Amino acid sequence: MTAVFKKDFASLFHGFIGWLFLAVMWGILSLYIGMSSFIGLDPDITAVLAVSSVVMIVMLPILSMRSFAEERKTRTDQMILTAPVSIGQVVLGKYLALAAVHSIVVLGLCLYPLLLSRFGTVPFAQSYTGLFGMWLFGLAELAVCVFLSSLTENVIIAAVLSFACLFLSMIMPNLEQMISADGNLLTTVLGALDIPSRFDSFLNGKIDLTALVYLASIVFLFLFLTTQVLQKRRYTVSRNTLSFGAYSTGLVALVLAVTVAANLAVNQLPSSFTVHDVTESGLYSLTDDTKEYLKQLDQDVTIYVLASTSDKDSALDSTLQQMAEESSHLKIQYVDPAANPSFLQKYDDVMDCTWNSLIVESGSRHKTLNYSDLYEYSIDYSTYQQSVTGYDAEGQVDSAIACVVSEKLPKVYLLTGHGEESLGSNFTSVLTKLNCEYEDLDLLKNDTVPEDCGLLIINGPATDLSADDADKVLGYLQNGGKLIATTNFQEAEDMTNWDRVLAYYGVSASRGVVLENNPGYYYRLESYLLPEVSSTDETSSVVSGNGYVFMAYSQAFTEEESGAEITKLLTTSDNAYIHTGVTSETENFEKKDTDVTGQYTLGVKSVVNAEKEASEESEEMEESEESDAAEESEGSEESTAYLFGSVLTFSDGADQMVSGSNSTLFSNVVRACMEDEDGAEAISVPVKSISQESLTIPSMTAIVLNLVCVVLIPLALLITGFVIWLVRRRA
Repeated sequence: MTAVFKKDFASLFHGFIGWLFLAVMWGILSLYIGMSSFIGLDPDITAVLAVSSVVMIVMLPILSMRSFAEERKTRTDQMILTAPVSIGQVVLGKYLALAAVHSIVVLGLCLYPLLLSRFGTVPFAQSYTGLFGMWLFGLAELAVCVFLSSLTENVIIAAVLSFACLFLSMIMPNLEQMISADGNLLTTVLGALDIPSRFDSFLNGKIDLTALVYLASIVFLFLFLTTQVLQKRRYTVSRNTLSFGAYSTGLVALVLAVTVAANLAVNQLPSSFTVHDVTESGLYSLTDDTKEYLKQLDQDVTIYVLASTSDKDSALDSTLQQMAEESSHLKIQYVDPAANPSFLQKYDDVMDCTWNSLIVESGSRHKTLNYSDLYEYSIDYSTYQQSVTGYDAEGQVDSAIACVVSEKLPKVYLLTGHGEESLGSNFTSVLTKLNCEYEDLDLLKNDTVPEDCGLLIINGPATDLSADDADKVLGYLQNGGKLIATTNFQEAEDMTNWDRVLAYYGVSASRGVVLENNPGYYYRLESYLLPEVSSTDETSSVVSGNGYVFMAYSQAFTEEESGAEITKLLTTSDNAYIHTGVTSETENFEKKDTDVTGQYTLGVKSVVNAEKEASEESEEMEESEESDAAEESEGSEESTAYLFGSVLTFSDGADQMVSGSNSTLFSNVVRACMEDEDGAEAISVPVKSISQESLTIPSMTAIVLNLVCVVLIPLALLITGFVIWLVRRRA
């Protein structure tokens, strides 16, 4: 085998074929990498590697066409067939020679992530997983080409046959769709011949055991078939021919059956065992919160995916299948709207839904999730191009399941009537995702805060509350109500009643705006604050993701003597100061002599024992037996408030400045407030980031890299191959 390998490997480079293969493969893929990474500044090369499947369809048949066809044409195969070595060793030696050439290209491409890492952060795990998949994909297709080369003595026919088979394999999903959108036995068989789709698993950032076993079985099966073809030619027509033919046929059938059985067995394993997610955001993995929730699910839920199985979103399908594996009560069903138009008539809210939208149903209740809502998008306003930046399917589906199995949804009220700012769309989406019903609350039209209020949000009142409104709010809070509030730097001078609400939680707000002197704590303007985020249950996801909270024109909170338990969430550096007279139009933030420098608190969590406070204010009987008895009977109903010094904290603009960290904090805070509420359990799964940080490559450096990688290296390979071929021909 070793001698065969050395002979064939050397022959590939003694001629022009090996050099041509290296030059074309390297040149084309480097061209795309240059456009994507050197010019487009994309650190991830996996999208470019998808092009390799098309290039290999053309180049692998050219590389392998002479492996057996040329030997057969020149009759040199007789020497091999009569040599004191097994046919299997001959086949393996020739195949490994071809595989070695293919491996040289892959190893060369492995240098690109290392090169790109000099100019920014590169997702190494995802990049090398894609390269590993490319290597396996090439090995599988080479095995097919070697087998087809053994069937003919014409190298052109061998190349054409190989190209045709590989091309059919690539378009197999389209053929399946043409035959049947819902799938049948024929499409299942055709799907088994779809090699490129297994390559896609690796390109998507998954080490998929089912794909690995499939590609390995393709290599084994076609090398075995090649061995059987050559084995038959070793025997002349004799009395033994018939018996050998029957033996060979039975052996082929047995190997084919074992191969199919092995793949079926692996496909039956749960995806949690077969799929290893290497993406940085865990795109193809479920969070522990989701797993725990689904294990406790005790009602039947069906998720209808409005798409055919051939047009499904791979990431979404992976998420749904993993969720179904976690609970026997959860079923996934694909419905093609084109083939089943009557299905949609049962639902009145799906007409505007796009392909791959979801209908989550349990009993008589359902919730529709539009496909576009499962992803997060950003817009480049310089080009007005939209790009996908996040994947939110897991969180959205969790929320929808909780919604349809719950008998009652928690209620959130947004106080109005005092110049409050509206919540940004990112933040109302958070409320929807957490299955919270929300509506505006005008206390002029209500005698009290409604009894069904699970959370009250007061977003930066610009004018003072009336005494009556403040009493209504305090009455709600003293009964254990929950509050999320922001203060407004443009508020009126006299905010006596609003100050009463803040004082209930043991804090007061400064009348000036906090400015920063430490460049690490602000963005562009001294008033655009990026405060220090304390590590708490509410902020842990922000801290773990190295995120920032953006707070513009923020006021500071000062603790007052009270019985409140106060936890600082957001703080400035020690070089911050409070500046008065600041408006949204202020450009000069020069520090005044009267401005006091120090560390200031911009966000707090305050917990008040409402019943205990009422008792303490009554008759000062802390040490008496009567007071102890009263406290025990009344219990310790707690009122929790989350207070933030900037009215812009819950605006979409602020959220975009920090890639969604503000909405993540808001989600965690709302979830914490709703933990004790009846209704749908608030499951908060952060949006999984898809976008990558751009590389920083100087334009001249990009030009030089493109010149070297795309032009000089392929040209050097071609010239080397041509010179060697010319010298050997003259010799």
